[in-house]
Amino acid sequence: MAALLLVFPPLPRLRGLLQRCWGRLERGLFPGFSGNQSPPWGPALAVQAPAFFPEPVSDTQESAEAPSLLDSIFWMAAPKKRRTIEVNRCRRRHPNKLIKVKRNIDICPECGNLKQKHVLCGYCYAKVKAETRLIRQEMRKKEGGPFNAPTVETVVLYDGEKPTEKDQGKRIIERARKRPSWFVQN
Repeated sequence: MAALLLVFPPLPRLRGLLQRCWGRLERGLFPGFSGNQSPPWGPALAVQAPAFFPEPVSDTQESAEAPSLLDSIFWMAAPKKRRTIEVNRCRRRHPNKLIKVKRNIDICPECGNLKQKHVLCGYCYAKVKAETRLIRQEMRKKEGGPFNAPTVETVVLYDGEKPTEKDQGKRIIERARKRPSWFVQN
């Protein structure tokens, strides 16, 4: 003899039953209350469902179900005692956490601004970037398009400079200004 047992989630089917029972209870116990007013107390329904409690993690069974909000709340760490003001200040103002005094500051030989030793000066770098951008604009004008760049090396010549014999066969870009002291010639 075989028996077939069908199990359905209880909440959707019980909702209507609970509403009808509560309506009868309201009408029987509180006849003076109208339909839109509620009695001063109400029954509490406690339902234990597996989705409300965290399940142990198992590597063999993968669940496509998203983790519940209560999973993280139940297992969240909480401090046992409050840290005192003195402890907090000692922790925050420990000498290892304070800003260190830099002793490797030097003066840039080109512009005179302060910079770290063995690091490029920020002001000089901004000037080099601006000059390089202007050189690239002139190169684009000469090429006539983004895919027309020649496969040869490019040489930049400023006012008063002439191409040398090493520059034969290279693309020459001429700038109509004096070469800056910080923009060295290779």
